[in-house]
Amino acid sequence: MSTPIRPRRNRKNSVVRDFHRETWMSPQHFVYPLFVHAGRGVQPIASMPGSMRYDLESLRR
Repeated sequence: MSTPIRPRRNRKNSVVRDFHRETWMSPQHFVYPLFVHAGRGVQPIASMPGSMRYDLESLRR
């Protein structure tokens, strides 16, 4: 078996390294879902423990 060739030209400067960098995740990439319903009050979502459906008034609060 031969050793794979890894061209170093792609890592010469930080701009090129940043371009080729792996995808990363941080808290700023996450979205907190809000579920709205037409009824009144806050309703728990049975299939998603800890998540709720909000009416417009409770969502404003």
